[in-house]
Amino acid sequence: MDDNTNVPNDEYRDTYTVDDEDFNEGDGNKGVLVIIISLLVGFSIGWFSAIVAAPYDSIEEVDEEVVDTLDQDVDSMSDGELVVVDEERTIDPSTVAISVNDQEAGDQVLVSLITTPSASWVVVYEDNAGTPGSILGARLVDVGETADIRVELQRETVASKLYYVMIHPDDGDAVFDFKMERPYTDDAGARIFKSFTTSDVVAQ
Repeated sequence: MDDNTNVPNDEYRDTYTVDDEDFNEGDGNKGVLVIIISLLVGFSIGWFSAIVAAPYDSIEEVDEEVVDTLDQDVDSMSDGELVVVDEERTIDPSTVAISVNDQEAGDQVLVSLITTPSASWVVVYEDNAGTPGSILGARLVDVGETADIRVELQRETVASKLYYVMIHPDDGDAVFDFKMERPYTDDAGARIFKSFTTSDVVAQ
């Protein structure tokens, strides 16, 4: 009886042992599977993130290109301020004339003669490394010839400095908008302007 009783117990232990080993192997397999799934999920997230991030990287590059392009088309149209402006208006240079002489520094600039094909703004610029820089003042004139135009300035000119006069066409509202009303240009695309220098004020 004892022998017969021990046999089932041994078989039970063997079976339990085998099942336990199978269970442990299953645990190991599950562990490996979990690791593989984790790696796949991690890879998928990284891949998806790279795809999502790509357009933003492209936008940043485009923004830089756009900024560079805009920088080339921007004029310094006010004191210390850069603004984006519309295209220049190309006309026959013979229809535009500017005559201005060297003069004393002060809060006004005298422009001897202006000829324009339409109502326009006579605009005085200060010098910026050999080209027109910031705007100092502007005055509206009618179509045709206008003589002895005095342009009042927001800031006085300085003696022994270079300045410029350009003509900007008015868009019909009689309000000077330097962002949109670009100066006249010639056939080559060059802005039409005249320069003059200032001298010390002669004591009366």
